Amino acid sequence: EAAATAAFADEAEPGGIAFTKEQQWKTEFATVAVAERELQTSVQTNGELRPVAGKEARLTAPATGRVTLATPTPIVGMAVKAGQVLATIAPRLSAGGDRSTLDAEVQAARAELETARAQHARAERLFKDQAVPERQVEEAKARAEVAAARLSAAQGRLEQYAAGASGSAGSGQNAFQLRAPFAGTLVASTPTSGESVEEGKLLFTVIDLERVWLEARVFEPDIPRVEGARGAWFTVEGYERPFVVDEKNGRLVTLGRVIDPHSRTVPIIFELENPEGRLRIGQFARVSVATGAVTRGLAVPESALVDEGGKSVVFVQAEGERFERRVLTLGPRALGWVGVREGLAAGEHVVTRGAYEIKLTAASGAIPQHGHVH
Repeated sequence: EAAATAAFADEAEPGGIAFTKEQQWKTEFATVAVAERELQTSVQTNGELRPVAGKEARLTAPATGRVTLATPTPIVGMAVKAGQVLATIAPRLSAGGDRSTLDAEVQAARAELETARAQHARAERLFKDQAVPERQVEEAKARAEVAAARLSAAQGRLEQYAAGASGSAGSGQNAFQLRAPFAGTLVASTPTSGESVEEGKLLFTVIDLERVWLEARVFEPDIPRVEGARGAWFTVEGYERPFVVDEKNGRLVTLGRVIDPHSRTVPIIFELENPEGRLRIGQFARVSVATGAVTRGLAVPESALVDEGGKSVVFVQAEGERFERRVLTLGPRALGWVGVREGLAAGEHVVTRGAYEIKLTAASGAIPQHGHVH
């Protein structure tokens, strides 16, 4: 700590910091020239990639029965077409969901309705002859209405069965077909052929990944700054370059109107294209919501910055093996770059890889002749 304090007591080391070519060759080392770039103020937050509303389908078993997977066998990650059959389910006879049972329910309900209507008509005739009280007519009318409702429900169940069922050759009964509701990617598949499943069990999940939602959370004090936002950029683990959301490939879907009482945030949702499928549902993202006009100014990569007790520092390559430490006054950040208001001049080369090794060399107070500093 004493060595580091002594080494960084001044803004620049007298004579600079020596970091030999041999040291540079033996570590990840790179520099970039300071130049003007387009920058934009932004609000920093975190977010997550989600399916577009209405583009995620969870297919459940419509009846208790035995599953038969379609051909080709549904495999997680495969592309599916709209209406493609993923599996069929032959309902269990004891479950009361076969065609003959439903037909019998309709016939019984129709007979009950005919009987109730006949009793209602008879009660009305007797009431006109003053042979029965009015209460008996109302009771007969109510029984007829209940019977009509039962018939309607039975017919609805039969129509629903007929709409989702197709003939199963040689089985003597019908089989429900599970179809993809839209073109997309099969992201979950749980059943196996011959498996017995219960009604309502989740079997397949299909998501259209051509477009995705980026949902971020904006803290209460930043809400006024993002109200006019139309674009953003974000990074996800594994990709060095940020992804951009602008009028060419996406749009702002919504900015929430209700603040979460626990996190004191509102959601902001962007929709963007995902043509190569690089973005995956559930990925965590570091999001920058663009809030101001685009300006031009000197900028360096964020990877060049070294934090020293709250100060933003870079190392400038003054000569081949001599470097200078500079404390910067920063401006806005955009797409992996950060604006520089003070501390650098255009054309100077800053270290983007290897800055930490140079810092260790300066803090040690020694100038090694060979090898990598530890």
